[in-house]
Amino acid sequence: MPVEARSSDTRRWQTGYGFRLLVTDAAVITSAVFVGQSIRFGTGPFDPGVNQSQTLASALLALLWLAALSIFQSRSPKLLGVGLEEYRRVINATFWLFGVVAIASLALKFEPSRAYLAFTLTGGTVGLLLARWF
Repeated sequence: MPVEARSSDTRRWQTGYGFRLLVTDAAVITSAVFVGQSIRFGTGPFDPGVNQSQTLASALLALLWLAALSIFQSRSPKLLGVGLEEYRRVINATFWLFGVVAIASLALKFEPSRAYLAFTLTGGTVGLLLARWF
């Protein structure tokens, strides 16, 4: 097989894998955020009578988390399936985001539930790492 064909196959595989990883990351993060909301507040995002601001905050947190993973290049084709750097970037992006949330909540005098953030952080981080490992 010519070198050009092999590099094209590699790029196609990396692109496909990166997209599947993005979908998996979105599913894990969405699940973690809404399970954290359900555990802490006793209501899921679609329950009747749910506080819409909690669901909106959960959705915003999920989007920010996906953005942080992209900013930290956790799905970079150079890193996919190659050692611990991919896992390190996931952890760094996650803790960076939750640090920013903590600082912003202090600055804005907005008190998100610590239990909600703890459930979400723990479940989401473990879920993201396990999804990449599998």
